[in-house]
Amino acid sequence: MNYVVRFLDPRSNRIVEQQVDAAGSDEARQRIASAGNQVVSVRLRPAIAARPVRRIDLLSFCVELRALLSAGLTAVESLDALCAVQPDPERAAALQRVIALVRSGKPLAAAFATEPHQFPALFCSAIKGGEASGSVETSLAQYKDYLEMVGGLRRAVVGAAIYPAVVIAFGLLVMVFLIAYVIPRFAAAFSALPSASGQQEHSAILAAGIFVGDHWHILLAAALGVAVLAWRALRSPHSRERALALLTARGPIAAMATTYRRATTLRTQALMLEAGFQLPEAIGLSADVVGHADWAQRLRAVQRLISEGKPVAEAFANQRISSELSTRLIATGEKSGKMAAMMAAAASHHERELTWLVERFSRLVEPMLLIVVAVMIGAIVFAMYMPVFDLVSAF
Repeated sequence: MNYVVRFLDPRSNRIVEQQVDAAGSDEARQRIASAGNQVVSVRLRPAIAARPVRRIDLLSFCVELRALLSAGLTAVESLDALCAVQPDPERAAALQRVIALVRSGKPLAAAFATEPHQFPALFCSAIKGGEASGSVETSLAQYKDYLEMVGGLRRAVVGAAIYPAVVIAFGLLVMVFLIAYVIPRFAAAFSALPSASGQQEHSAILAAGIFVGDHWHILLAAALGVAVLAWRALRSPHSRERALALLTARGPIAAMATTYRRATTLRTQALMLEAGFQLPEAIGLSADVVGHADWAQRLRAVQRLISEGKPVAEAFANQRISSELSTRLIATGEKSGKMAAMMAAAASHHERELTWLVERFSRLVEPMLLIVVAVMIGAIVFAMYMPVFDLVSAF
């Protein structure tokens, strides 16, 4: 995280402000104080001002690093080769810092952990397990499979959301065009007819069109203001989390979100167990990377229940982390001692379930959205021509 530290510089006897990348405010304070400065304040730099970090493509990185290590190159030689072909200077600099630490004798996982913006904690934990077991290549292959699984689930969910979003956006554009452009001109032409006096007052859609035509600049400014406020609100992690919570509160979207979290959580724990971590530690890592506050609290509750002596399957079921079937699979793994394999099997079950839910949601929602948008546009057009029908029937 990026912190802004204000301190008294003893050389100039002035208050100086400096940005520091640190894991926490205490670390940022200690870095500045260690140089003999008197720290005045430490605050987190606002996220909106932070420059986006150009991240390394971890999927390609795992594939290439594993290939180089399997070919007999050392870790330093492999990283050096990957750094040489890295086109982005920022990412290349991060790799160079990792290489320098490995050359100085630091373990590979610990060196990666010094670059949290490029290498997430889960990746570092997988490498740490591989170093402990003497098979970094295997850990890289397992993490690659994990990334492919998570990426596949995300693509399925995003792909299912694209078509409805396009249909809704197109429908809204057509309705705005009708109300803001077509109807005001139609209303003006209709009101010019001598026999049409009093007819348009009975049409709400024509009145709305005339209002939009007369005050379009105010309505446009209001719409732009709302869009800017919404954009700024969604840049805040807290606002995004609240919006996501509302979107996934109930219905089929809630079922898909829960299944997705179950699949990713169980797959993460299977990865960590295969890397040699104990189950409580694997659950703690899952809570750190899940990206959902309520789900993370549930996982920490599971961790606490297991440390208190409750069976693993019962703790998962108690916090609704697992479904009925995956709870039975976890219980089987607990009895047989094959917890990693059963966690992976449970994750595969939820991955298949999510794929089925997404396909069913798409088949039901896509035609329904088309019908709703068509009915709304048709209703606007019909309401627009109603005064004409009334006028014709009067003769």
